[in-house]
Amino acid sequence: MNFKKYLCLKNLETLLTSMFPNEKASVISAILKDHCIISNGILYEVTSNITYKVTKSEIKMKLYKMATLLIQESYNQLDQQTKKLLNLEYSKQIASIFSNASVEKFYPQLYSELENNEVKFDDYLCEIHLIMVSWIRRL
Repeated sequence: MNFKKYLCLKNLETLLTSMFPNEKASVISAILKDHCIISNGILYEVTSNITYKVTKSEIKMKLYKMATLLIQESYNQLDQQTKKLLNLEYSKQIASIFSNASVEKFYPQLYSELENNEVKFDDYLCEIHLIMVSWIRRL
């Protein structure tokens, strides 16, 4: 997954220090909303060609992976000096934010933040739709 944005130092500190699951979920979902949506119990991930990849089962595992990967890549984007300071200040809890167990603590809130049941996706079965019909007719 290629993230367009990453968590900033303040966001990482929120994940490390906040005792509020809604706050943690809000931090993660602010970035993940650009990459996925949950509608009617189905996870839709945006692909590189701006279509959606559908996941009907194992949504929880997918969200764990997305969230922990976002945290990991955000941490890796920090410069060495900032990483060093973060590691010193939060030495006891820094490793915990990269685990599925940390995401589990705010998973219901994250799911809720990414859920939008008002979205209706096209549901074409065995049909081909041409967007640029006039251009194709010229050929």
